[in-house]
Amino acid sequence: MKEGTCWVSPFVGSNPTPCNMKLKGYQNSKLVIQKGENVIIREAKKSDLNQIKEMNWNFFNFYLDNKFDDLMKRSEKARIWGRRFIDRTFKNKNWKYFVAEDNKKLVGFINGKVDDCYPIYGENKYGVIWLVYVDESYRNKGIGKKLVNKLITWLKKKKIKFVETSVSPLNKISQKMLESLGFKEIENKYRLKINF
Repeated sequence: MKEGTCWVSPFVGSNPTPCNMKLKGYQNSKLVIQKGENVIIREAKKSDLNQIKEMNWNFFNFYLDNKFDDLMKRSEKARIWGRRFIDRTFKNKNWKYFVAEDNKKLVGFINGKVDDCYPIYGENKYGVIWLVYVDESYRNKGIGKKLVNKLITWLKKKKIKFVETSVSPLNKISQKMLESLGFKEIENKYRLKINF
């Protein structure tokens, strides 16, 4: 049986579907399942780390492929650094990882942290969304929003009153998703490449 489909009889009531996913409809006597409808969001486990590291690398490549940052370069050194970064932050009590899982396959993740902030904001700590990634075939199904909301719930339990994140100005889809959750743009980041 292919992922995302259940073979059923075209006759009503003759063969109940064994799937518990939201049904999209029939196509040529196949019951088509809407991909992404059975996704659960849960706290990441140590056994998830290798898949998270691969998704992190996919995120990095997504940024490169879409030319969101002209200074980013593919390299084995960058891949190794990313893997070590995940190992280090996963163990840190101020960081949290959540994953999106569909039928035991990880299809997305979010990581974020509680950090110190300037006292001018009236708070000692704030939340940071470091990275949100959803597998390409699962995008535009609300999974990114669910991941962000899960991290916000964790931050609320820690009595954190605001959260920030950074997004490329070219990444319109992520901007739209964040704005739909109530995020507001507060500043622009500028960079000058110094030539020698």
